Amino acid sequence: DSLLSSLSSVANEVIKSGSGIGFNTPFTDPASPLCPLFQYFKSKTIEPGSSLLIAHDRAFVPLGALVLANTLASSRGQAKRHRVDVQCFFTDPMLRGNGVGSLLLAQAEAFARSLSPKVTHLTLDARSTQTSAISLYEQAGFKVWGTLEDYAIAPDGNSYRGYYFVKRIRGQRLMPALLFPRTKKADASFWQPSLNAISPRNETVILLHGFPDTRETFSLLAPYLRSNGFDVLVPSLPGYAPLRSSSFAPNSLEPYTLTRLKTSLFAYIRDNCDGQRVHVVGHDWGSVI
Repeated sequence: DSLLSSLSSVANEVIKSGSGIGFNTPFTDPASPLCPLFQYFKSKTIEPGSSLLIAHDRAFVPLGALVLANTLASSRGQAKRHRVDVQCFFTDPMLRGNGVGSLLLAQAEAFARSLSPKVTHLTLDARSTQTSAISLYEQAGFKVWGTLEDYAIAPDGNSYRGYYFVKRIRGQRLMPALLFPRTKKADASFWQPSLNAISPRNETVILLHGFPDTRETFSLLAPYLRSNGFDVLVPSLPGYAPLRSSSFAPNSLEPYTLTRLKTSLFAYIRDNCDGQRVHVVGHDWGSVI
């Protein structure tokens, strides 16, 4: 309950900032168990089909939270069992831009997939004034499927347009497409092209996965590094999905030798990092290379 009290206080700051989360007026004692905010979060810990994900630091100070809802455990709503809905999503106003939202959203996607193989979609919504949240959703691969003019009514009577988003989380690449677009240049080898952009730090981090993994190993780390100002390149190593059936796959064994892999990696760095300082992080077989 102490964590929920602290979370309610953070949510109250979100309301004060004008970001909403369903309440127009801040509460005088948000940490109290009698406060509607506290009761709302408490109900989501015991309500069937609801899940409360809380981001916190090592001292268990809440940084943000996200509420998910599904009908998998209900005898009703069978037509909606393929989707999980984000009902509430916020971060501490003082921490926006530090990657907390990206990490929470990535964790929500992973959690939704873990619920059932039948879950294929993640949905959420936002009002038009929540521009930072909308930008985050679009970068994470969510698409607008509908709008509502009178989505939210402010205390002064003004109404705000709302946007409804959906993302398919099964049957396609799991990482947001914006994080790993094709490079503007032809690749120097058969490495899968990744991101090529100018970062605030002018530094690039290259993440090399191991065996028997794929680049999805870094699905949580990559957006965190990008939120901290780094360019992030996450190639698929030769012989691993999706390269096994692509035109990048070599036709002989020689390109898989360690010497050739190192040479092609240097070429990949040369053609994709544009003179930036480069940090290479490897896991398992990636660290050998």
